[in-house]
Amino acid sequence: MRGTIVLKMFTRRGLAVAAATAMVTAAVVTGSATAAPAAPGSADLGTIGAAPVPAPAAKADRAAVKSNRQSSSLADVYWHWYNYNSGKCLGIAGGNMANGTKAVQWTCLDHPDQFWLSTPLDDDRYYQLRNQANNNKCLGVPGGTKDSGAQLVIWDCNGHTDQLWSPVRNASTGAYAFLNYNSGKIIGVGGGFLDDGAPVVQWDWEGHADQLWY
Repeated sequence: MRGTIVLKMFTRRGLAVAAATAMVTAAVVTGSATAAPAAPGSADLGTIGAAPVPAPAAKADRAAVKSNRQSSSLADVYWHWYNYNSGKCLGIAGGNMANGTKAVQWTCLDHPDQFWLSTPLDDDRYYQLRNQANNNKCLGVPGGTKDSGAQLVIWDCNGHTDQLWSPVRNASTGAYAFLNYNSGKIIGVGGGFLDDGAPVVQWDWEGHADQLWY
């Protein structure tokens, strides 16, 4: 993820989905001072587990990755998160850990900024996604905005709810959708682009393959 990164302007495809199919069920986390309060919104998003997902392009080691995910807790180790649509990795532009640097997808190069540790709160419903390049930096939504299309950023881990994510496994693929606690939106790749440097954004759940990670 080194060198100049050119990000494309994009228009998200598809119509807005109904609220009942745009949010993932998020359980209340209780029991400590750091517990997240009840998640906003309604919801039963059975579509996370039931909706058909387009077949992705061929990707190396998919079976091995899924096997490793299923045999280990998400919180055990630093993981690559591969996009189900593109096969590229979630990372930070240029590997720059300065607050506010944008999250992008990039060919997986084993750079530290492409590895993430999922740190759970209480009952493993919500996680901070901490970056290996700087373990005190978390993936979040800039300014805590709830807008669709907001590009995710790296920031000091501060316990704000825009830095809390609930992973929901897709039943048919074994991949995960990540629900943001603050906005109720899902991590995806802007426009479903396959390119290096494409922005990683939050968006309503639409069942697109770019909204799943493995």
